[in-house]
Amino acid sequence: MILVDANVLLYAYNSSFDQHTTARAWLEQAVAGPEPVGLAWLTI
Repeated sequence: MILVDANVLLYAYNSSFDQHTTARAWLEQAVAGPEPVGLAWLTI
């Protein structure tokens, strides 16, 4: 299982971050991949 860090979620969501494009691409690929993706309760 892949646990996504809160910063990755913020970067993927907010296009004003320099890391936006990279984080969004990684997150989309991770969610579409075969391995389960989870969020820690504190991240939500």
